[in-house]
Amino acid sequence: LEPLVRDFSPLEVKVEGTRSSLMRGANPLGDDGAAALARGFEGGALRELWLDGCRIGDRGALALAAAPWLPALERLELTWNPLTPRGVAALRAAPFAPGALVLDR
Repeated sequence: LEPLVRDFSPLEVKVEGTRSSLMRGANPLGDDGAAALARGFEGGALRELWLDGCRIGDRGALALAAAPWLPALERLELTWNPLTPRGVAALRAAPFAPGALVLDR
């Protein structure tokens, strides 16, 4: 697979991986990093996104839930993030593939 490297400046979050999976677990991306990721991918090439323990709260969850590439995901791992019921509800209402969303609750 062709490597995918993105620079989400001015946040300076560098994302390296393949077009099929991106694992950024335990990376302090936070809400701003999640919003940058939500804006940063094109064409639906990403199939798995692992963001466990990345300090993503409701604002980041809302951005991810609205990402245009979201329906192509087969897995979105968001365990160990400080989501409230508001963020969880937004993610659960988003157009994922069945069983793609992985949360703590």
